[in-house]
Amino acid sequence: ALGTHFDRFVLVGSTALRIDTPDSDLDAVAYTRSIVDEATGVVSAAPSPRDTLREIAGKLAEQDKSLQLQLVDCTRVPVLTVLTVQGELSLDLTVDEPLGEYHVYWFQSLRPLSHAEPAPLHHV
Repeated sequence: ALGTHFDRFVLVGSTALRIDTPDSDLDAVAYTRSIVDEATGVVSAAPSPRDTLREIAGKLAEQDKSLQLQLVDCTRVPVLTVLTVQGELSLDLTVDEPLGEYHVYWFQSLRPLSHAEPAPLHHV
């Protein structure tokens, strides 16, 4: 759906932190980028997150009509929720929203508590 504007795709939230449960949804961020035409030097800006999610929703609807798609684009951070037929799998997708990825990096940087030492009360 994004073509050459696609930069990368990152899992965030409980799945990225490896603390998800069987009922957890997948949280992900798609990152976009601007493109420079080498011949002309013209920059093609990446589409807005709202437009990107609309494009992704359209492509998903074409490819798999059984998916339930809900685009909430009237918020500061637009999100596309994708559900399988029975609701057994759920994906919340945002675009170019780095906060979830920052949270994952922050949690991963914390020193794991040793099992030999008791956890401080604020970690319980």
